[in-house]
Amino acid sequence: MKILCTGFTQRAVNSVKLRYDYVTSALILPAALQMLNHQVEHRAVTPGEDLSSYDLAVITVGPPKSLTARYLPGSAWAYHKCKRVLLAADDWSIEVAKANAESTVRCWDRFWPWYNDKGKWNETDRELTLTMVKQLIAGADHKMLTPMFWWGDHTILAKKTFPATFFAWDPTPLVKLPSSTTIIPKTRIRQWVLASLQGEPKLGSLTWPVLKVGNKRDGQAYIPEVEVLDLYRANWGVLCPPYKSAGSGWWRARYHWSASSRCVLWSHAIDRQYMGEMYQHNAQEYEGLSDEELAKMGQAQHDWFFANTASLQTTLNVLREVVG
Repeated sequence: MKILCTGFTQRAVNSVKLRYDYVTSALILPAALQMLNHQVEHRAVTPGEDLSSYDLAVITVGPPKSLTARYLPGSAWAYHKCKRVLLAADDWSIEVAKANAESTVRCWDRFWPWYNDKGKWNETDRELTLTMVKQLIAGADHKMLTPMFWWGDHTILAKKTFPATFFAWDPTPLVKLPSSTTIIPKTRIRQWVLASLQGEPKLGSLTWPVLKVGNKRDGQAYIPEVEVLDLYRANWGVLCPPYKSAGSGWWRARYHWSASSRCVLWSHAIDRQYMGEMYQHNAQEYEGLSDEELAKMGQAQHDWFFANTASLQTTLNVLREVVG
């Protein structure tokens, strides 16, 4: 099968202009489809081009009223012109996509110039883009791939985003750790690492310091994921602030990095309620453990995580079923 992977954002179209190298499912999915022996092109679409040779378009969607959603016209062309379309979610903001799209439609004349790329697209492109957004809101028999862990309540996400039939797939077995050469030291720093755009969670009084990285909104410099992994290996704790879809089982590389580094990961009570006992402690309880106890807890989290994520065969089987 010949498959076109595209979408609303730079990451969804595999742009060479990407500034940050963090792992997302939008980059993993095309590789997984290739493993199923499909011919895959991961790229932006130019409105008006001939797409008749493609059997399927996988369109990664999200909130259209966004600074990153610069590829709506090309996505709309693929949505209307490809023989078959499958939607995919990548970023957690998919949970607000429906309300965001409704606002976009109400203010369409204001937002079209943003999508129009300095007047490059014509009136037909405008109408096709608007029609796509309206049909996403209406949910016309769409299927959507959503990156999810097996745990959690997957219906939480379904209640908040574009109406569709959701197919959860776990990217974990397809993730490769950044090529760090840092060895986990015997003596680690009793410190929390917060590498997140979500801001620091309200955890009350902590005895460990919090090392914050990567949040440009707070004036912090971006650091590559390999450096985040180095920090995890040098420190005992990882803070994992909740998304608005907390409890849904939304897939996050942070769980993988922390487990691989044998840290202790704190996550929100709504998220961790579906996870093993070793994840059920508050931050202060982790801080009260000795280094030996932290090592055992980190190993226990490692073992539970990898025992409760999908195998490669399971993930590929899910994708095979959905793609056909």
